[in-house]
Amino acid sequence: VAIALLTEAKLLRRFRVPGRSLSSLYAGYYVAELLNELTDQYDPHPELFELADQTLGGLCAGEPVGRRVLRFELIALRELGHLPSLDVCADCGAAVELKGRVAFGQLAGGVLCGRCRLGKKQVASVTAGAIRAMAGLADPASRSWQRMEIDDRAGGELRGVLNHYLYNLLG
Repeated sequence: VAIALLTEAKLLRRFRVPGRSLSSLYAGYYVAELLNELTDQYDPHPELFELADQTLGGLCAGEPVGRRVLRFELIALRELGHLPSLDVCADCGAAVELKGRVAFGQLAGGVLCGRCRLGKKQVASVTAGAIRAMAGLADPASRSWQRMEIDDRAGGELRGVLNHYLYNLLG
């Protein structure tokens, strides 16, 4: 049994949300809670630490909360190997055409082709635009997500899909 002893700590930066923005504050709490639920103790993830630091910094800078949180969730899922399939069928691996509405299998782990969709439970019908937005937000190398406009309807759809996906992932 190894015992870790912390003898000194130094505050490097304080995260303070602008004004009295409860949504930014609650988003920061959510980031910490999600990290706690998705990772094991003493299992280092430097990329996730950097992502969390950037996310909290963005929230403190007054960036749009919804877009920033969606970005955090999707990159975290990618880093941990849980990102849903967004371009090929989660069941058979066939390419899924992203037009109109697309079947998203919450339990299957992503988009489904028409053949594999049959008989599946917990399948949501999602706009192709929402799936493309998820892919853009999940790309760690892209900066285009910062200019991405997500209207309330699309944001609600993205939020609903990710909420159910995370719920099923975390049990």
